[in-house]
Amino acid sequence: MGDRAATLDAAIKSLAASPGVQLVSHSTWQLTIAVGGDGRQPEFLNGAALLETSWSVAELHELLQQIETQHGRQRHERWGNRTLDLDLLLYGDSIVDIPTLTVPHPRMSFRRFALEPAVEIAGSMVHPTIGWTLDALLEHLDSGADCVAIVSRKASARAVLADSLANHFGLVHGSASVDDSQLWPAASTTWLVVPDGLESTGCPKLSVLLDLALASEMGRGPLVRIAPSSRDDIQREAFAAITAVWPHLGSPAGERLQ
Repeated sequence: MGDRAATLDAAIKSLAASPGVQLVSHSTWQLTIAVGGDGRQPEFLNGAALLETSWSVAELHELLQQIETQHGRQRHERWGNRTLDLDLLLYGDSIVDIPTLTVPHPRMSFRRFALEPAVEIAGSMVHPTIGWTLDALLEHLDSGADCVAIVSRKASARAVLADSLANHFGLVHGSASVDDSQLWPAASTTWLVVPDGLESTGCPKLSVLLDLALASEMGRGPLVRIAPSSRDDIQREAFAAITAVWPHLGSPAGERLQ
């Protein structure tokens, strides 16, 4: 909300002026559709910054929240309009999973609006839980297989989500290739295909994990882990992920920017 470019410029200056923090570079600002909201939100302005710091990951996260507050950030609803949102995408090769912070950012691996500016300034950085560079993750959004793997040992959970995604986005049920079947257990995976999408035997552009115990190895490509919750919450999280990967599917907002 407000003068978006001016707010982002001011946030960068605040970061650069913070003791113990050195601004290495920042990307250009990019106009993108809003993901995860009610579909009526205006476009967002996004960018990325590369920092060197002597601060701990918790201290840096607290600094980001302080700068958000200084610029009028209020947290009324998830994915709602906001003046400023500063996410900590990566902190070197650190892996952090505590109630207040998850690093790497749990949804950055398939979000073009996060990857494009990040690649502009730090494409060689490695996503520590996937094992791919940011360059490779962004390339995968362009050349990977246009399909979704829904992974859970509960067939009923997979069926409910698969039907919701098929009905809303026009996805169709498919089957795994030989290579795909090595990514996820065949008995625990339902495959959905984007009509007229890119065919490939490599990793799907997105894997949706409803069974968190099945996600321990690297090399399976971009994924979103959705913890057990209500059906509506699972659907909303999955819908937002699909829209981030394929903004043209079922998204009137996506048509505005084309």
